[in-house]
Amino acid sequence: MENTKLNRVFDQVKLSPEREEAMLADLLREEKEKRPMRKNRKLTAIFSVAAAMLLTLCAFAIAAAVEPELLSYLGAEPENETLLYPSAVPLNMEKTSNGSTLRLRQVLADRCNVMLLMDLTAPEGTVLSEDFYKMNDFQWAFDPNGKEINSSWGSGWILMEDEDPADNKLTLLMTLQSSSHDVNLLGAKIKFRFEGLFKDNICEQEVLQGSWNFTVRLSEEDSGIFCPVSLPLAIDGHTVHLTSIYVSPISVMVDLAEGEESLREVKDAIWEDKERGVALLAEDGTRVEMQEGEYTLVLSYYSLDREGETGRLLFSPEKIIDPATIKAVELFGQTVRLS
Repeated sequence: MENTKLNRVFDQVKLSPEREEAMLADLLREEKEKRPMRKNRKLTAIFSVAAAMLLTLCAFAIAAAVEPELLSYLGAEPENETLLYPSAVPLNMEKTSNGSTLRLRQVLADRCNVMLLMDLTAPEGTVLSEDFYKMNDFQWAFDPNGKEINSSWGSGWILMEDEDPADNKLTLLMTLQSSSHDVNLLGAKIKFRFEGLFKDNICEQEVLQGSWNFTVRLSEEDSGIFCPVSLPLAIDGHTVHLTSIYVSPISVMVDLAEGEESLREVKDAIWEDKERGVALLAEDGTRVEMQEGEYTLVLSYYSLDREGETGRLLFSPEKIIDPATIKAVELFGQTVRLS
């Protein structure tokens, strides 16, 4: 982590000299009044307690901080990076296979999105200079009670900026989305298996062999706002049912169910309107658009003896947002207020 990032984190918890003296004076005064004959022994204990308090605060700050590569990828500014702290979990997990070491550094997650930052070090003499790399990934998720999460998954890989493309090291960001209706990833445990390193998206051009297994626990804290709703939603003349909206600093999630018409009958209209149909409306009048190309649509088709069809739309805002400042979501020409 850059020194500027560390300094900013420590500044948030550092006690001023005046405050430290005041705290110790209060403690010493109280101890003197209660046990004047054992001051030296207690004085040592007091300093130990004060040091432990400071160390705990510093450890908390480091744990809450987000890695610089993630902040850069998300376009975070100093004034809004703290919005990501509840979602961040430091990992520092490392496994070696076939001479290549994979180190998981940090996971950032909300209800539907997971971002996993990792470093890969290949055997000496290996040159990793391609513009794209990915690993073959497999995952199994379990809720905080240990029940397996039945979900459809969508994953993506980003090669982070490399200061020395000719060396044997690289940093990768894996993105993972739960695309199934009603799935909540907060506090989930995910078992990952990564196999090989490839320089193509369909995993045919293998660069390194290896198999790495990890178990990652996601944050239980929700950085977003979840709003259950029950409203008809008109899309290009068709009517479906809106069941929930979720807005986090990095995600917008819309859950749908069949309404007057089947979701299958309106999926083309949803897909054609997916980009221009969704925006966030802030309290100050700002309109936040979605990132072009960053969207997912999943529809589940059930048989007649099931409850019906469901769908989930996932978007990424064009910038990190504070969910508390969002008053409404614009969906396909209709405005739905968040409460």
